[in-house]
Amino acid sequence: STPSDKIVLILVGLPARGKTFVARKVHRYLEFFHAVNVRLFNIGNYRRKLLGDHHPAEWFDPKNETGARERKLATDAALGDLSAWLAEENDGRVAILDGTHSTLAKRNYAYDKLRKLDCKVIFLESICSDRDVVERNIVSCKLGTPDYVGMSERDAVEDFRRRVAQYESNYETIDADCLDGAESNRSWIKIIDCRRFVINNIRGYMPGRLVQFLSHLHMEPHVFYFSRHGQSEYNVLGKIGGDSGLSAAGDAYAKKLAEFCVSEVTKAPDGSERPARLWTRTSTTRATTSATRRSGSSSGSLAWSNLDEIFAGVCDGMTYAEIEEHYPEEFKRRQDDKLAYRYPRGESYLDMIHRLDTMVHEMERHREPLLIVAHQGILRLLYAYLMGLSREEAPYVSIPLNTVIRLQPKTYSCDEERF
Repeated sequence: STPSDKIVLILVGLPARGKTFVARKVHRYLEFFHAVNVRLFNIGNYRRKLLGDHHPAEWFDPKNETGARERKLATDAALGDLSAWLAEENDGRVAILDGTHSTLAKRNYAYDKLRKLDCKVIFLESICSDRDVVERNIVSCKLGTPDYVGMSERDAVEDFRRRVAQYESNYETIDADCLDGAESNRSWIKIIDCRRFVINNIRGYMPGRLVQFLSHLHMEPHVFYFSRHGQSEYNVLGKIGGDSGLSAAGDAYAKKLAEFCVSEVTKAPDGSERPARLWTRTSTTRATTSATRRSGSSSGSLAWSNLDEIFAGVCDGMTYAEIEEHYPEEFKRRQDDKLAYRYPRGESYLDMIHRLDTMVHEMERHREPLLIVAHQGILRLLYAYLMGLSREEAPYVSIPLNTVIRLQPKTYSCDEERF
């Protein structure tokens, strides 16, 4: 694949199997870390826009001819908008078509529509056999959709279970050995319980990155804690870069952070101890060292060079006032474009995004609570990624000292709490 390639990712799977979760994760990852022009086309949203919010489970019965005809209208509308968007510019784009596509006939229909365009079509099937995960998806995601506004939770859950049963009655998984052999030569990725992966005819840089990212995803609830190190001597002096020691206030915060690890990060909701992880930069200050020591054996500590602060090059150890005095042109360039500006012989925020890419795969993979102690620039980028902020907004995110930020990503949002 090349930067000008157009890719269409078509989701496949039964309802409540994490398709939208995966679609939105992929959208966010490609947009933030690879600056790809990505757009999500959700067939359910088209259905609600064209046909209204609520349709009973029986409307999804494959034998219901009226329902099938109306559902096809929503599919055609989504495919029409997707095709028009791909054709707008001759640049690299990724379109994500989020729907069930639960039979070979439906996949053939979408594929035949899209093959006329100069694009690569990749099917992505999500299979989940864990009933507990499915039930959690129903309660946490589906009950909040417009389909069930005004309904009691009990009635909504019952209706949605019946809807799932309608899809299960004629569901056909992607099969390379199907009778007509149609899917044997197509590009597809099959995710089974977020543990097994079947890959077929996937080639190229961006599809390869996509496979690598998907192989690290899971649908278990995951909590992240972000904290800057305690106030450093450079913070007091207003200097950037360096690896100075902590101030008295920084030492006090280091102790508080270690206590927070014990009382919050490594403690389960029922009060029992739980395993957790601590990540720091490689040039570790006493703040992270103290947190590691005090949190105990239940917390695995790892130092990442990916988490090191932005390197200020020739400006390392200077205040912003000194930079403005000695390098006025550099100071203005940074003011004009904080995201892309690179310090002389140093780094830019874009450089940091690049080095955080592979580390974020590991962030997504772990299931234990994860505390990351790093500098403000790094935490700005990680916060922006999880909160759905743009690259351009990231350098201006406020990450104050003496604060722990707790983030819990969900399918449609990310919960935030500050301590």
